[in-house]
Amino acid sequence: MFLNMLIAIMGDTFERVTESREQSALVEKIKILADYVYVVPKESQEKGTMSRFLFVVKPKNLGQDELGSWEGTATMLDKSIERNVGQAKTQITNKMLALQGEVADGYKKISLLEERMSEIHGATQR
Repeated sequence: MFLNMLIAIMGDTFERVTESREQSALVEKIKILADYVYVVPKESQEKGTMSRFLFVVKPKNLGQDELGSWEGTATMLDKSIERNVGQAKTQITNKMLALQGEVADGYKKISLLEERMSEIHGATQR
């Protein structure tokens, strides 16, 4: 009897969750879209042209574990953004290090030129 009651309760719970699935999915989609509202420029809001544009973002490559559903796409976009930001940070760091090396080489060359000019200046004064 207890098992039958447990099965009935689980069945009822599953039915309620299934009924509200569509509404819950819509609420979650709206929450996700609200996180990215900053993408639309403020001037669009001021000019009243905000409703003219629709932004569509799709990843270039799909991972094996991503689903085709909205939740999978949102997760995939989040991971893709994080990965791209990480790659951009790495590239910027590498470029900055290379630039620092070039600046250091420039200082060395300037120092050598100053020494050489001092030598030439000293030789011309004798």
